Amino acid sequence: MNEASKKVSPERLFESAEAVLRTLADMARRGEGPWPYLPDLVGTPAAPKSLAGFSHDEVQEGTMFLVRLGFISLSQTP
Repeated sequence: MNEASKKVSPERLFESAEAVLRTLADMARRGEGPWPYLPDLVGTPAAPKSLAGFSHDEVQEGTMFLVRLGFISLSQTP
């Protein structure tokens, strides 16, 4: 278990994962793509409002939680 996941409570992990899913669903509805790695947007002017109130670590842990569950996948660009 990494340091960030030790700091995020289970409840907060679910909240952040839900915020990540909502953000991705909103981006899909608007036809935006390719999708950025959402934790990289936290704290920047480009951060979606749906991630407001979440730290970089929380969004990263929520994202990785969804990856582990198989709900989303991360692609790598060459």
